Amino acid sequence: MIKTAKRLCRNLSDEDFSDHINTRIIRLGDDKITDKMVIATDPGDIMNPYAKAMEKLCGICNGSSGKGVTCYHLCQVTATNLK
Repeated sequence: MIKTAKRLCRNLSDEDFSDHINTRIIRLGDDKITDKMVIATDPGDIMNPYAKAMEKLCGICNGSSGKGVTCYHLCQVTATNLK
């Protein structure tokens, strides 16, 4: 199982899919968003206090505990019509 996970990670890291994924996500929402809507962004993170060698981890200061932690960044975007 470990060898399979390493092989899949290695194969996926060969190509950057972020532009393709972002284009698809924007395409899903572009016809639903109007100029009269309010768009709210919520930056967040997923913490794994035991992770030390996972790829793309970054360090931040946890606002709840005040301690430095390793995590993955998130960004949630919500659009709503206030009527």
